[in-house]
Amino acid sequence: MAFDFTSRPPRPRKGDSLFRSQLPDERGGYARLGSDPDAYTLGYRRAAEQLSRYALANQRECNSLAYPIVFLYRHHIELALKRIIYCVPWVLRRYLTDQEKKNLGSHRLDLLWADLEPIFESICDSVNWSKPEADDLEGIREYVSQLSAVDPLSMNFRYWKSKKGAPSLPDSLNSFNLRHFSEMIGRLADFIEALDTATTAVGEMRGDLDEAYDVDAQY
Repeated sequence: MAFDFTSRPPRPRKGDSLFRSQLPDERGGYARLGSDPDAYTLGYRRAAEQLSRYALANQRECNSLAYPIVFLYRHHIELALKRIIYCVPWVLRRYLTDQEKKNLGSHRLDLLWADLEPIFESICDSVNWSKPEADDLEGIREYVSQLSAVDPLSMNFRYWKSKKGAPSLPDSLNSFNLRHFSEMIGRLADFIEALDTATTAVGEMRGDLDEAYDVDAQY
């Protein structure tokens, strides 16, 4: 369809409200916001999955949507890893180390996994998960390594150039199969998200008990 150069779409105007909670129609679309870590963590994955399905059904959209899709999946993984580590004081009954606290403030998946892997088996045991298999840990390590190699700081799929002006993505990555990526990253997301759910539930339960019995929950 040819672009209509004579049309004039609505322009932004002073006084317009971007975030309106009340509208004079019943079309819906209302979003309730709050500091809900579940909504943040799951929301990024659901958005990635929806975009993936749309892109795969509309091949011409794959080139442009690949960037937000990878970013959304990566950010979901980052948030899930961080939520597990945040639960360590309640799940393992110990303080977070200074290094763990520092890494929680970064976007480095490799550092987050480096903090989590040595205590992964203890966390699983604490939340009544079966002992992780060596192949599972090796697989997670490999997936995180590949993501970190392509996008170490969660910037390369958000910006086309680095702060120094160099292309964000490595020369070796000039194409990839979006369907395959979505299927593979879904495996990592399923595993990490399930442990995140388990540790969060246990952490909240123990946190409530600590509060009820006036225990120092900060360790």
